[in-house]
Amino acid sequence: MTRVRRVRRAVAIALGLGALMGCTVPSAGRTGVSVSESGRPIAVFVLCHDHIDGATLSIDGEGTEEPRSIAHWEPDEPVTGIAAWALDALDGAEPHGSPRRPKRNKSVTYHVHGWTNDDSWATTGVDFTRAQLAELKPGQIRYWTGDREGTDKYGHRTGTLEQFRTAACG
Repeated sequence: MTRVRRVRRAVAIALGLGALMGCTVPSAGRTGVSVSESGRPIAVFVLCHDHIDGATLSIDGEGTEEPRSIAHWEPDEPVTGIAAWALDALDGAEPHGSPRRPKRNKSVTYHVHGWTNDDSWATTGVDFTRAQLAELKPGQIRYWTGDREGTDKYGHRTGTLEQFRTAACG
């Protein structure tokens, strides 16, 4: 291999690794889903430090398509501490920025997570279906832990706000 080819290959590898390492946004907290006293679906955010500028609700591409965003939340002020966002797009409201409404199929998987405008921070997202939301009682929050013990097969747990905050911030 010539010296020029070795240098090109080393540069390509370095650029590729840099791109891969730059893809991950550090977590400032977690996202969960719950239901209000009236049964309205809500996203719950616990920020352990820093802030988020908004959140996105996506629908799974169902194996053949990429996941697509169906709603966005951009509050007037950055979110710190604990906050909630009513997931009206799940109740049949026209989703912001989406030409199609989400299917009412109970097995469709949704995902919600928080983000910052400059990609400096995010909240760990949560996946859920309508059927999983229907199982929640007010005060219960479904959230992702990544653990295997005490969770469903995908690493999600259901607990109280205090359990959610402890899982998020230790």
